[in-house]
Amino acid sequence: MGRVKTVNSSVFITFVIILLFLGIVIYNYDFEAVLDRETGIDGLSDYIHESDEIVVEAGSDEITSVYAYLTGQEVQIRFEYGQFFIGSLRESCTGRGDWSDGVVVSSNELSLNEQETEDFIAVFSEIKPEYYVDEDSIPDEPGLDNPAGCVIIRTQTKEYFLQIGNEHSQSEYRYLNVDGINRLYLVSNRMYSQLTDLTEM
Repeated sequence: MGRVKTVNSSVFITFVIILLFLGIVIYNYDFEAVLDRETGIDGLSDYIHESDEIVVEAGSDEITSVYAYLTGQEVQIRFEYGQFFIGSLRESCTGRGDWSDGVVVSSNELSLNEQETEDFIAVFSEIKPEYYVDEDSIPDEPGLDNPAGCVIIRTQTKEYFLQIGNEHSQSEYRYLNVDGINRLYLVSNRMYSQLTDLTEM
């Protein structure tokens, strides 16, 4: 009888030790790190969510023009009828406004080869932000009150208006708004870089 009690006590003690061990493991488990790996950006999982939205969807052959304005450089870039033009313009781009129709100073044609043109159009023919964010919770200033850049993409049947904000403080993404809708995205820097690269040609 005493032996049974001893065995039962040993089992009970072992069970308690296992529970304590599991408790310590769970307590120290870095759930935030797991969430960070899911979002791909360290420390941002509480307000960043993966997005599967396509905010611009137009075949490369459907785009008739792309107008862009870079606030910091005070430059307007135009692609239309297969040609690129760049010129100086001092405007803001808080809306579609005058920047898209303004008279530029010393407009010049840019010479892009066929591959460079295709690469440019590919960037703007489909835009799928990697993330969307809870706007009320972000620690950054997204910079959409005075955007770093604005883009108008036109097809025969549709027009898209993009506002490109600040670069995120902890990543290589930029804030993006599309058509003024109350939805804030993080998108790859590639689109903004594609435009700034043209100003250096």
